[in-house]
Amino acid sequence: MGLLRRAEPAGYEDFVASRYREIVRFGALLTGDGRLGEDLAQEGLIAAYRSWHRLGVPEGRPEAYVRQ
Repeated sequence: MGLLRRAEPAGYEDFVASRYREIVRFGALLTGDGRLGEDLAQEGLIAAYRSWHRLGVPEGRPEAYVRQ
């Protein structure tokens, strides 16, 4: 029996692929450290993933949510 995977929310993968570098750079600017910036970006992206259905994507602003 194989593992079941939950489907990615519509648009989430495209959002991450297109904005990941900028979000990491923003995190690095906030923390003053590239590695901590990447950790911060990943935490924000995890929160966005969990709330993706409530963000009103594509009408909403997921990047603003991630950056908060």
